[in-house]
Amino acid sequence: MSPAPTPPTELQFSEFKKAHSSSARKQTLKPDGSVRQRAGSLRYLSNKDKVSIRCTMERACVSGTATWQWDSARGKHVIMVSPSLPEAFFDARTNTFARRIALTKSAIAHEVCHGLYTSKSSDVHRLCSDLKVSFRLLNLMEDARIEYLYVKERGKEFKFGWRMFDDKMRKASDKINAPMDWLFTMKTREPILFKTLGSVMAPFHWGGYEYTELTSVSYPHALKRWEGRKMTTRSLFNLFYEGIVEAATTEDVVSIARYWQDVFGKESESSLPPLIIKTVPQSIDGVTDPSAASSSSSSDSSTEAVRKADHSAATKVRAGDPSSVARGSISEEKVMYHNTDEFVRQPPRAGFARLADYINRH
Repeated sequence: MSPAPTPPTELQFSEFKKAHSSSARKQTLKPDGSVRQRAGSLRYLSNKDKVSIRCTMERACVSGTATWQWDSARGKHVIMVSPSLPEAFFDARTNTFARRIALTKSAIAHEVCHGLYTSKSSDVHRLCSDLKVSFRLLNLMEDARIEYLYVKERGKEFKFGWRMFDDKMRKASDKINAPMDWLFTMKTREPILFKTLGSVMAPFHWGGYEYTELTSVSYPHALKRWEGRKMTTRSLFNLFYEGIVEAATTEDVVSIARYWQDVFGKESESSLPPLIIKTVPQSIDGVTDPSAASSSSSSDSSTEAVRKADHSAATKVRAGDPSSVARGSISEEKVMYHNTDEFVRQPPRAGFARLADYINRH
Protein backbone atom coordinates (compact mmCIF):
# COMPACT_ATOMS: atom_id res chain seq x y z
CA MET A 1 0.00 0.00 0.00
CA SER A 2 1.43 3.37 -0.97
CA PRO A 3 1.66 6.00 1.78
CA ALA A 4 -0.98 8.70 1.94
CA PRO A 5 0.06 11.88 0.11
CA THR A 6 1.44 14.62 2.31
CA PRO A 7 -1.05 17.49 2.48
CA PRO A 8 0.30 20.81 1.13
CA THR A 9 1.55 23.37 3.60
CA GLU A 10 1.84 26.20 1.06
CA LEU A 11 -1.12 28.21 -0.12
CA GLN A 12 -2.61 26.64 -3.26
CA PHE A 13 -3.86 28.73 -6.16
CA SER A 14 -7.39 27.35 -5.81
CA GLU A 15 -7.40 28.45 -2.16
CA PHE A 16 -6.10 31.90 -3.04
CA LYS A 17 -8.79 32.18 -5.71
CA LYS A 18 -11.54 31.41 -3.18
CA ALA A 19 -10.17 34.00 -0.74
CA HIS A 20 -9.80 36.56 -3.55
CA SER A 21 -13.36 35.96 -4.77
CA SER A 22 -14.73 36.50 -1.25
CA SER A 23 -12.64 39.65 -0.81
CA ALA A 24 -13.89 41.06 -4.14
CA ARG A 25 -17.61 40.45 -3.54
CA LYS A 26 -20.06 43.29 -4.05
CA GLN A 27 -22.45 44.61 -1.46
CA THR A 28 -25.96 43.18 -1.81
CA LEU A 29 -29.21 44.46 -0.36
CA LYS A 30 -32.42 42.91 0.96
CA PRO A 31 -35.81 43.85 -0.54
CA ASP A 32 -36.31 46.40 2.25
CA GLY A 33 -33.05 48.16 1.33
CA SER A 34 -31.01 46.94 4.30
CA VAL A 35 -27.63 45.32 3.75
CA ARG A 36 -27.68 41.58 3.09
CA GLN A 37 -23.98 41.13 2.38
CA ARG A 38 -21.37 43.81 2.85
CA ALA A 39 -18.65 44.41 0.31
CA GLY A 40 -15.41 42.45 0.59
CA SER A 41 -12.17 44.24 1.41
CA LEU A 42 -10.95 44.53 -2.21
CA ARG A 43 -14.32 45.86 -3.36
CA TYR A 44 -14.35 48.32 -0.47
CA LEU A 45 -10.94 49.70 -1.48
CA SER A 46 -12.04 49.95 -5.10
CA ASN A 47 -15.19 51.83 -4.16
CA LYS A 48 -13.31 54.21 -1.86
CA ASP A 49 -10.26 54.93 -4.01
CA LYS A 50 -11.82 54.64 -7.49
CA VAL A 51 -8.65 53.06 -8.92
CA SER A 52 -7.80 49.56 -10.16
CA ILE A 53 -6.31 46.87 -7.91
CA ARG A 54 -4.02 44.02 -8.88
CA CYS A 55 -4.11 41.24 -6.29
CA THR A 56 -2.16 38.07 -7.09
CA MET A 57 -0.37 35.17 -5.47
CA GLU A 58 3.33 35.50 -6.30
CA ARG A 59 6.30 33.38 -5.31
CA ALA A 60 8.41 36.46 -6.04
CA CYS A 61 6.73 38.35 -3.17
CA VAL A 62 9.53 40.03 -1.18
CA SER A 63 7.72 39.27 2.09
CA GLY A 64 7.09 35.85 3.55
CA THR A 65 3.42 36.80 4.02
CA ALA A 66 1.96 39.52 1.77
CA THR A 67 2.78 43.02 0.52
CA TRP A 68 1.10 46.18 -0.75
CA GLN A 69 2.62 48.74 -3.10
CA TRP A 70 1.34 51.82 -4.86
CA ASP A 71 2.20 51.74 -8.56
CA SER A 72 2.45 55.48 -9.19
CA ALA A 73 3.23 55.04 -12.89
CA ARG A 74 -0.03 53.16 -13.53
CA GLY A 75 -2.05 54.65 -10.67
CA LYS A 76 -3.04 51.30 -9.16
CA HIS A 77 -2.72 49.25 -5.98
CA VAL A 78 -0.56 46.13 -6.22
CA ILE A 79 -1.14 43.41 -3.62
CA MET A 80 0.93 40.23 -3.58
CA VAL A 81 0.32 37.19 -1.40
CA SER A 82 3.16 34.75 -0.84
CA PRO A 83 2.47 30.99 -1.13
CA SER A 84 4.42 30.60 2.14
CA LEU A 85 1.84 32.72 4.02
CA PRO A 86 0.30 29.74 5.93
CA GLU A 87 3.72 28.45 6.98
CA ALA A 88 4.44 31.76 8.71
CA PHE A 89 1.35 31.30 10.89
CA PHE A 90 0.41 27.63 11.23
CA ASP A 91 1.99 24.56 12.72
CA ALA A 92 2.05 21.63 10.30
CA ARG A 93 -0.82 19.82 12.04
CA THR A 94 -3.13 22.85 11.85
CA ASN A 95 -2.25 23.92 8.30
CA THR A 96 -5.60 22.96 6.82
CA PHE A 97 -7.58 23.93 3.71
CA ALA A 98 -10.20 25.98 5.58
CA ARG A 99 -7.67 27.80 7.75
CA ARG A 100 -5.51 28.72 4.75
CA ILE A 101 -8.47 30.34 3.00
CA ALA A 102 -9.59 32.25 6.11
CA LEU A 103 -6.03 33.45 6.77
CA THR A 104 -5.62 34.60 3.16
CA LYS A 105 -8.81 36.66 3.39
CA SER A 106 -7.43 38.42 6.50
CA ALA A 107 -4.04 38.94 4.83
CA ILE A 108 -5.70 40.52 1.79
CA ALA A 109 -7.83 42.73 4.06
CA HIS A 110 -4.67 43.82 5.89
CA GLU A 111 -2.98 44.84 2.62
CA VAL A 112 -6.18 46.66 1.65
CA CYS A 113 -5.76 48.67 4.86
CA HIS A 114 -2.37 49.81 3.58
CA GLY A 115 -4.05 50.89 0.37
CA LEU A 116 -6.66 52.85 2.33
CA TYR A 117 -4.51 54.55 4.96
CA THR A 118 -0.75 54.18 4.31
CA SER A 119 1.13 57.01 2.63
CA LYS A 120 1.65 56.46 -1.09
CA SER A 121 4.88 58.48 -0.98
CA SER A 122 8.04 56.58 -1.85
CA ASP A 123 10.02 58.76 0.55
CA VAL A 124 8.81 57.13 3.78
CA HIS A 125 11.56 54.52 3.89
CA ARG A 126 14.19 57.10 2.98
CA LEU A 127 12.90 59.19 5.88
CA CYS A 128 13.29 56.15 8.15
CA SER A 129 16.81 55.64 6.87
CA ASP A 130 17.72 59.28 7.56
CA LEU A 131 16.30 59.11 11.09
CA LYS A 132 17.71 55.63 11.82
CA VAL A 133 14.19 54.24 12.36
CA SER A 134 13.81 50.47 11.99
CA PHE A 135 11.60 49.35 9.08
CA ARG A 136 10.22 46.56 11.24
CA LEU A 137 9.25 48.94 14.02
CA LEU A 138 7.58 51.37 11.60
CA ASN A 139 5.75 48.52 9.88
CA LEU A 140 4.50 47.13 13.21
CA MET A 141 3.20 50.53 14.32
CA GLU A 142 1.64 51.26 10.93
CA ASP A 143 -0.04 47.84 10.96
CA ALA A 144 -1.54 48.64 14.34
CA ARG A 145 -2.81 52.02 13.11
CA ILE A 146 -4.37 50.88 9.83
CA GLU A 147 -6.09 47.81 11.29
CA TYR A 148 -7.54 49.94 14.09
CA LEU A 149 -8.87 52.45 11.53
CA TYR A 150 -10.33 49.75 9.28
CA VAL A 151 -12.36 48.03 12.01
CA LYS A 152 -13.39 51.41 13.41
CA GLU A 153 -14.63 52.46 9.97
CA ARG A 154 -16.30 49.20 8.89
CA GLY A 155 -17.44 47.61 12.14
CA LYS A 156 -16.29 44.91 14.53
CA GLU A 157 -17.45 42.09 12.24
CA PHE A 158 -14.44 43.00 10.08
CA LYS A 159 -11.93 42.03 12.75
CA PHE A 160 -8.82 40.24 11.49
CA GLY A 161 -8.66 37.36 13.97
CA TRP A 162 -4.86 37.12 14.08
CA ARG A 163 -4.82 35.24 17.36
CA MET A 164 -7.12 32.62 15.85
CA PHE A 165 -4.58 32.03 13.06
CA ASP A 166 -1.14 32.34 14.59
CA ASP A 167 -0.12 29.16 16.37
CA LYS A 168 3.13 30.80 17.46
CA MET A 169 1.53 33.74 19.28
CA ARG A 170 2.32 34.58 22.87
CA LYS A 171 0.07 32.90 25.41
CA ALA A 172 -1.22 34.70 28.49
CA SER A 173 1.02 32.52 30.67
CA ASP A 174 4.16 33.68 28.82
CA LYS A 175 6.38 36.44 30.20
CA ILE A 176 7.18 39.15 27.65
CA ASN A 177 10.53 40.88 28.08
CA ALA A 178 11.01 42.87 24.86
CA PRO A 179 9.07 46.12 24.15
CA MET A 180 8.41 45.31 20.47
CA ASP A 181 7.22 41.83 21.44
CA TRP A 182 4.71 43.46 23.81
CA LEU A 183 3.57 45.91 21.11
CA PHE A 184 3.19 43.07 18.60
CA THR A 185 1.17 40.95 21.04
CA MET A 186 -1.01 43.96 21.84
CA LYS A 187 -1.62 44.58 18.13
CA THR A 188 -2.67 40.97 17.51
CA ARG A 189 -5.34 41.27 20.21
CA GLU A 190 -6.92 44.12 18.18
CA PRO A 191 -7.41 46.84 20.81
CA ILE A 192 -10.36 48.33 18.87
CA LEU A 193 -12.39 45.34 20.12
CA PHE A 194 -11.83 46.28 23.78
CA LYS A 195 -13.50 49.03 25.81
CA THR A 196 -10.21 50.43 27.12
CA LEU A 197 -6.56 50.09 26.15
CA GLY A 198 -5.73 49.20 29.74
CA SER A 199 -7.71 45.96 29.50
CA VAL A 200 -6.13 44.69 26.26
CA MET A 201 -3.03 43.16 27.84
CA ALA A 202 -4.44 42.45 31.30
CA PRO A 203 -3.77 38.67 31.14
CA PHE A 204 -0.13 39.08 30.04
CA HIS A 205 2.99 39.50 32.17
CA TRP A 206 5.61 42.17 31.47
CA GLY A 207 9.02 40.90 32.48
CA GLY A 208 11.07 44.05 31.85
CA TYR A 209 11.64 47.11 34.02
CA GLU A 210 8.49 48.09 35.90
CA TYR A 211 9.18 51.82 35.48
CA THR A 212 10.53 53.75 32.49
CA GLU A 213 11.54 57.37 32.18
CA LEU A 214 10.58 59.22 29.02
CA THR A 215 13.58 60.80 27.34
CA SER A 216 13.55 64.52 26.49
CA VAL A 217 14.27 65.10 22.79
CA SER A 218 14.27 68.10 20.46
CA TYR A 219 11.94 66.85 17.72
CA PRO A 220 8.09 66.83 17.80
CA HIS A 221 6.15 63.63 18.47
CA ALA A 222 2.80 62.48 19.84
CA LEU A 223 4.04 61.94 23.42
CA LYS A 224 5.80 65.30 23.75
CA ARG A 225 3.87 66.42 26.83
CA TRP A 226 4.97 63.30 28.73
CA GLU A 227 8.70 63.88 28.29
CA GLY A 228 10.78 63.69 31.46
CA ARG A 229 8.12 61.78 33.38
CA LYS A 230 8.58 58.39 34.99
CA MET A 231 5.72 55.91 34.73
CA THR A 232 4.99 52.21 34.73
CA THR A 233 6.18 50.63 31.51
CA ARG A 234 2.78 49.01 30.89
CA SER A 235 1.11 52.43 31.04
CA LEU A 236 3.74 53.80 28.69
CA PHE A 237 2.96 51.10 26.14
CA ASN A 238 -0.69 52.19 26.24
CA LEU A 239 0.31 55.83 25.68
CA PHE A 240 2.37 54.84 22.66
CA TYR A 241 -0.50 52.76 21.26
CA GLU A 242 -2.92 55.62 21.70
CA GLY A 243 -0.54 57.93 19.84
CA ILE A 244 -0.11 55.36 17.06
CA VAL A 245 -3.81 54.81 16.34
CA GLU A 246 -4.53 58.54 16.51
CA ALA A 247 -1.72 59.42 14.06
CA ALA A 248 -3.12 61.08 10.94
CA THR A 249 -0.44 59.87 8.51
CA THR A 250 2.31 57.32 8.10
CA GLU A 251 4.84 60.14 8.41
CA ASP A 252 3.40 60.90 11.87
CA VAL A 253 4.00 57.27 12.81
CA VAL A 254 7.66 57.64 11.80
CA SER A 255 8.14 60.29 14.51
CA ILE A 256 6.48 57.99 17.09
CA ALA A 257 8.74 55.10 16.06
CA ARG A 258 11.73 57.43 16.33
CA TYR A 259 10.77 58.36 19.89
CA TRP A 260 10.11 54.70 20.78
CA GLN A 261 13.71 53.93 19.83
CA ASP A 262 14.99 56.85 21.90
CA VAL A 263 13.07 55.54 24.91
CA PHE A 264 13.59 51.78 24.56
CA GLY A 265 16.68 51.65 22.36
CA LYS A 266 17.51 49.28 19.53
CA GLU A 267 16.16 45.75 19.98
CA SER A 268 18.06 42.73 18.73
CA GLU A 269 16.49 40.50 16.11
CA SER A 270 16.57 37.57 18.51
CA SER A 271 14.05 39.32 20.79
CA LEU A 272 11.50 39.89 18.01
CA PRO A 273 8.54 37.61 17.18
CA PRO A 274 9.38 35.47 14.11
CA LEU A 275 6.43 36.84 12.17
CA ILE A 276 7.88 40.38 12.26
CA ILE A 277 11.12 39.09 10.76
CA LYS A 278 9.34 37.11 8.04
CA THR A 279 7.08 40.00 7.10
CA VAL A 280 9.49 42.90 6.58
CA PRO A 281 12.51 42.66 4.23
CA GLN A 282 15.77 44.36 5.15
CA SER A 283 15.69 46.43 1.96
CA ILE A 284 12.71 48.27 0.46
CA ASP A 285 12.80 50.25 -2.79
CA GLY A 286 16.59 50.11 -2.72
CA VAL A 287 16.77 51.56 0.81
CA THR A 288 18.43 49.39 3.48
CA ASP A 289 16.83 49.04 6.91
CA PRO A 290 18.97 51.19 9.26
CA SER A 291 18.50 48.65 12.06
CA ALA A 292 20.65 46.25 10.05
CA ALA A 293 23.57 48.65 10.29
CA SER A 294 25.70 49.04 13.41
CA SER A 295 24.54 52.53 14.25
CA SER A 296 23.46 54.30 17.41
CA SER A 297 19.92 53.49 18.45
CA SER A 298 19.20 57.07 19.50
CA SER A 299 18.41 59.65 16.86
CA ASP A 300 18.63 62.63 19.20
CA SER A 301 20.94 61.67 22.03
CA SER A 302 22.77 58.71 23.49
CA THR A 303 20.28 56.63 25.49
CA GLU A 304 20.17 53.34 27.37
CA ALA A 305 18.17 50.43 25.97
CA VAL A 306 15.58 50.66 28.76
CA ARG A 307 15.47 53.29 31.47
CA LYS A 308 14.74 52.28 35.04
CA ALA A 309 13.84 54.37 38.04
CA ASP A 310 16.65 56.60 39.30
CA HIS A 311 17.43 55.97 42.96
CA SER A 312 20.49 58.23 43.06
CA ALA A 313 18.84 60.52 45.62
CA ALA A 314 18.41 57.63 48.05
CA THR A 315 22.10 56.74 47.84
CA LYS A 316 22.99 60.19 49.15
CA VAL A 317 21.20 59.76 52.47
CA ARG A 318 24.48 59.18 54.18
CA ALA A 319 27.85 60.08 52.77
CA GLY A 320 30.96 58.02 53.39
CA ASP A 321 31.30 54.45 54.58
CA PRO A 322 28.78 53.42 57.24
CA SER A 323 29.81 51.68 60.40
CA SER A 324 29.78 47.93 60.00
CA VAL A 325 28.97 47.29 63.64
CA ALA A 326 26.44 49.88 64.72
CA ARG A 327 22.88 48.59 64.66
CA GLY A 328 20.59 50.70 62.57
CA SER A 329 23.38 52.21 60.49
CA ILE A 330 22.40 53.00 56.93
CA SER A 331 24.49 51.72 54.06
CA GLU A 332 23.94 52.56 50.41
CA GLU A 333 22.95 48.98 49.64
CA LYS A 334 20.39 48.94 52.45
CA VAL A 335 18.83 52.20 51.37
CA MET A 336 18.63 50.89 47.81
CA TYR A 337 16.96 47.74 49.13
CA HIS A 338 14.40 49.93 50.83
CA ASN A 339 13.54 51.45 47.44
CA THR A 340 12.89 48.19 45.66
CA ASP A 341 9.56 46.98 44.32
CA GLU A 342 8.95 44.86 47.45
CA PHE A 343 8.00 48.12 49.21
CA VAL A 344 6.31 49.84 46.28
CA ARG A 345 3.92 46.94 45.80
CA GLN A 346 2.56 47.06 49.36
CA PRO A 347 -1.22 47.55 49.68
CA PRO A 348 -2.42 51.18 49.71
CA ARG A 349 -2.11 52.92 53.08
CA ALA A 350 -0.05 50.03 54.41
CA GLY A 351 2.85 52.41 54.95
CA PHE A 352 6.49 51.45 54.61
CA ALA A 353 7.79 48.92 57.06
CA ARG A 354 10.37 50.43 59.36
CA LEU A 355 13.74 50.63 57.65
CA ALA A 356 15.49 49.47 60.82
CA ASP A 357 13.65 46.13 60.66
CA TYR A 358 15.18 45.39 57.27
CA ILE A 359 18.60 46.68 58.24
CA ASN A 360 18.68 44.30 61.20
CA ARG A 361 17.62 41.38 58.99
CA HIS A 362 20.10 42.06 56.21
